[in-house]
Amino acid sequence: MKKLTEVDIQTCITAKLGENREFQALRSLGDNGARGLIEGAIDNAKGVFLWVYSVARLLLEASSNGEPLSELCVLVDSLPPDLTALFDKILLPLQENEKQFRKTSELIQFVRASVKLTRVLELSFAEEADTEFAFGLAVRPPSYTAEEARSEVLRRHVTAYSKVPPRGEKAVPCPHVPAKCRIHSSNGWRPHRGELCGRGLSTPRERFDPNLRLSLAHIARIKTFP
Repeated sequence: MKKLTEVDIQTCITAKLGENREFQALRSLGDNGARGLIEGAIDNAKGVFLWVYSVARLLLEASSNGEPLSELCVLVDSLPPDLTALFDKILLPLQENEKQFRKTSELIQFVRASVKLTRVLELSFAEEADTEFAFGLAVRPPSYTAEEARSEVLRRHVTAYSKVPPRGEKAVPCPHVPAKCRIHSSNGWRPHRGELCGRGLSTPRERFDPNLRLSLAHIARIKTFP
């Protein structure tokens, strides 16, 4: 079955992802990673079209939230090939809530740890989980397309993980967050749960060091804007 449907599944998922503007922006930052992501989805599908369709929708939603290609590859690898188990994972809201908190916490800590106003491009470098990323960059300014793509991905990331309270719900004052952490965008940067204020300043996961990531981002900025 897998061999018989492989070409059709590849055409299906390539078309679905390829027509998405957010995924196009991600692909412009790393085409090899995009190909690896598609190949991983095809391999895990094992010939089941419904699996591919469901996973493609998850990937489109994640890319719309500004998730990097590395996170999308981890998502595909973590999804079970069995349809019943896959639907259970999709319908379990707790995992997504925990991920949303982790990402929000990371963004807050990046701003809190910075000694000066962090530019958009530098903050996008800080989001790279690969600690070797900065050392592999060429010493030259990024193309306009790459710079625009990075800005767009970060904008969607901030929008997805720092939304204002639902209509009719008042924002909870957050005295523990310094003034420079209160980033304002079209959707605002205001934690809408009191628990986020206290927990948002704690380490969101093991081996996450905002100072290290910001230092590497600074190296990346120097290399791209010598």
